[in-house]
Amino acid sequence: MLQNDQNNICRLRISRIQARVKKEKLDAIIIIKPQNVYYLSGFNPIIQSHPSSVLLSSHGEAFLIIHSLRFIHAKKEAFIDEIRLFGKWGKYGENAPKDFLTTVTKTLQELSLSGQLRIGLEFSYFPFSLFLKFKSLLPDTEFLDIDAIIREERMIKDEIEIGYIKDAACIADAGMKAAIDFVRKRKTEIEVSVKAMIKMKNVWKNKFPNREAVDFGTSEGGVFNALWAYCLSGPRMNLMCDSPSSRSIKKGDLVLVVIWTAINGYHAENERTIAVAPIELEQEKAYNVILRARSEAIKEIRPGIPISKIYNVAAAIMREEGYGDILPGRIGHGLGLGAHEAPSISSDNSCLLKEGMVLSFEPALRLGQLGGIQHSDTILVNSNGFDYLTHTARGFLNV
Repeated sequence: MLQNDQNNICRLRISRIQARVKKEKLDAIIIIKPQNVYYLSGFNPIIQSHPSSVLLSSHGEAFLIIHSLRFIHAKKEAFIDEIRLFGKWGKYGENAPKDFLTTVTKTLQELSLSGQLRIGLEFSYFPFSLFLKFKSLLPDTEFLDIDAIIREERMIKDEIEIGYIKDAACIADAGMKAAIDFVRKRKTEIEVSVKAMIKMKNVWKNKFPNREAVDFGTSEGGVFNALWAYCLSGPRMNLMCDSPSSRSIKKGDLVLVVIWTAINGYHAENERTIAVAPIELEQEKAYNVILRARSEAIKEIRPGIPISKIYNVAAAIMREEGYGDILPGRIGHGLGLGAHEAPSISSDNSCLLKEGMVLSFEPALRLGQLGGIQHSDTILVNSNGFDYLTHTARGFLNV
């Protein structure tokens, strides 16, 4: 998609959120969570060693506030024209304030915003130490939580976001194929994982060289390669998530391969359980129960359906087969700029499915020493139901 189209979509996102800002009678919002900064500005510094922020006023102005170290990168990628700096780096930031919050307060003053203000912050992310300093700089300001506003806006994906997720899903499929082929050779968890990641890197290089396979870092580092795979076999499946080990895959194992990929920050997920024959009857029974739960629950996915209904259909089948005491807490979640974002496919989520949501769909069981079963697909809710974005075989995988 052309740069102008991306620019226009970012502006539409800003307009939608500004409408929410006005509705809540806020004077401005200050976004610092890296995923949300990227969502509104198109800029991901990758290394988050200094805060990057979008300041959005109720009047229509949007500012990107960054450290001078990131100026060249931001000028190249950001869709917000107004950039304000803090700190000095080389020839940039000569007259800029030394710290982030001083630049924020100066920008508010530039907008003639002072006195008794109402400012929205991401309470779940904004550091408490930074918050205390901010309150001391703006003692008369009321700070309000805007987590729900951003979360709700991000749940519905636009065409650019869906395109990135489809690219990420394509790479994930290639990685899963390579992993299954290597499970067949009875290699170690590490070898299976490495084989999948090598394959994915080559697909990225050959098919998507103009995309960035990046994620969002923290204040202590960055994620420059977000084409991830890990493998857990036998009883190690009960760890849920761990680094692959030197354990060799053997007969009777259930082997979980997890593929997470991100293109331009947007995630896809492909997870499969491979049975290494011969397996025990209890393992085979549980595997077939999960396949049936998936088959029935997936039929419920369409706009207007309460998300809890999807969970409850799958859970009813697991209970019916005697697994009521080991039900998963949820059977999927949103995907996008987060690998795990809203909505959660759980029993207590009354939110309605909407067209444009992208979800992981992953009914699962864990069986203690016998391992577990979990297939996960990335799916897109459309006007009639859903589309699979990952395409690895979804039945009983036996090697």
